[in-house]
Amino acid sequence: MEATQKELIFTKCSIEEAEKLGYPTFNKCNHYTVDMSHLDHKSKDWMNTISIKLPNDNYVTFCVMQTSKDESCIDAKFHGDNLKNHRVIGFGNDGDNAFVLDKSIYALIAHSYEDL
Repeated sequence: MEATQKELIFTKCSIEEAEKLGYPTFNKCNHYTVDMSHLDHKSKDWMNTISIKLPNDNYVTFCVMQTSKDESCIDAKFHGDNLKNHRVIGFGNDGDNAFVLDKSIYALIAHSYEDL
């Protein structure tokens, strides 16, 4: 029998609180932590979509996936009747930023070392 997925709990915390819990931070915004480390990439639990309603009545969805033991992926999509345009900026170390404009879905993919 397949195990039931545990709830994902989002906890609002300060930057200092997030860092004390061992979560990385990279800006001065409010942080929400969620532990997804219990999810098994071999089960249906490996994919979770978070849908967020924005103050301008548009939405953004993030699908967070552990696609294999060493690959993680985030798909992001904007939704709304009044979207004018949208873009992704890949920030480089020396100002070598990359821009992607007006696509339907944006995917961020990262591989990790298997032996940590």
